[in-house]
Amino acid sequence: MNPPKRVLIIEDDPDISAMLTENFKRVGCLPLQAENRNDALKLMDDSLDAIVVDYMMTGMSLAVFMLGIQPLIGRPIPIVLCSAYDEAKHAAAEIGVPFLRKPFPFAALMQAISVPPIGSAK
Repeated sequence: MNPPKRVLIIEDDPDISAMLTENFKRVGCLPLQAENRNDALKLMDDSLDAIVVDYMMTGMSLAVFMLGIQPLIGRPIPIVLCSAYDEAKHAAAEIGVPFLRKPFPFAALMQAISVPPIGSAK
């Protein structure tokens, strides 16, 4: 039996964060929550299995955030960018991560975090 996936949810909307947390718990995952990217960096370590991050946030830019996470995690993990804004699709393509447009079905998110990340062993 595999241990539950530890998923970091970086979302500044408390309703969306709560909904994602409940859904992840329902499927046996261990969700962690951060309201912004700065707080998320404090929760990152090599025990994480996936990251779900909202595109539109104040504070740290997405580019700086993406550069800062790899040394903290130590290995490639699935990262999914979510947003209600179409411009986020281009940002996701530029950094090489899947994009989900809000609102999205939870099954689509589960599928996105199940895909091996770029740079991982096949």
